[in-house]
Amino acid sequence: MKRIKQQHNFAESIDLQIKKSRIKLEKDDSLKIYLENLSNELFYEIFDYLDSCDLYKAFSNLNIRFLNLIFRSSFPLKI
Repeated sequence: MKRIKQQHNFAESIDLQIKKSRIKLEKDDSLKIYLENLSNELFYEIFDYLDSCDLYKAFSNLNIRFLNLIFRSSFPLKI
């Protein structure tokens, strides 16, 4: 009987830890910053540190915004 009670308490403890983890994850999700939300100017600063071939390989297949940043920019890029 005592062993069953211990197993039951252990299972409840695990369930409680899982629930706390889920709550923490939900709170952490609101703090995420997505790469796509960064400004174009910041990307231009990043692009300055990359070789033109690496820049093309890394960003050209992501989406249309990055293609436009690379090929239709008003900022001078070293391509």
